[in-house]
Amino acid sequence: MTAVLPGYTRTQFHARAHIATKSFPSWMWLSADRVAQAALRDLERGRTVSIPSARYRIIGWAMRHLPRPVILPWCWDSSRTLDRVTE
Repeated sequence: MTAVLPGYTRTQFHARAHIATKSFPSWMWLSADRVAQAALRDLERGRTVSIPSARYRIIGWAMRHLPRPVILPWCWDSSRTLDRVTE
C-alpha cells in the first residue's frame, strides 16, 4: 500500500465543487497524469509514501523540520482565500 500526497492536482474536482483555482499560484499545480505515474512508480518500488514532485517534497520537509515562525509567513488560510465559482 502506498499513500499518495499529490499536492494541488488539476482535475475536474474544483470545477464540479464550484471552487475557483485562481487563488492558488500556477506553479503549485501538477497534472493528474504526472501524479498517477509517480504514484505507480513509487508503489512498484515499495515506497509507503509517494510525493510526486520535488517542490512538494521540499515543502513537506520544511513543514516538518523548520520552526513554526519561519514557515507561517509562507502559509495561508485557504478557507479565507477560496472564491466560489458562481454559475
